[in-house]
Amino acid sequence: AVVSTQSTGKELDLGGVVESYCLLEVPKVPELKGRGVEVGCEKVDTSAIPYKDKAREKARLKRLQSGPVQEAMVSKGGKVESWSKKKEQKLKRVKRKTKKQLIKSLKENESLL
Repeated sequence: AVVSTQSTGKELDLGGVVESYCLLEVPKVPELKGRGVEVGCEKVDTSAIPYKDKAREKARLKRLQSGPVQEAMVSKGGKVESWSKKKEQKLKRVKRKTKKQLIKSLKENESLL
């Protein structure tokens, strides 16, 4: 039976919830940001747990050896997205806008003469 409760997150013992689900680490979600959830069990090095699938384990070891990758930059496909492309696009947009404004101001000045 599913029990429906209405309570705020402040009242909930998140450390107890994490332990009850036998989670090895607290999930990184915005709702828990800044809450300081403490888990009563011993710390487990999750990076030392191998995959059962040999191909995935090989890829994991390669990823660990290459160094840490920022999680925000990894897309669903596992490829690192290039943030510089977006910056370049924004820079192009700003250049075009300033160019249009310059041309517009020059035309207005010519019409005044």
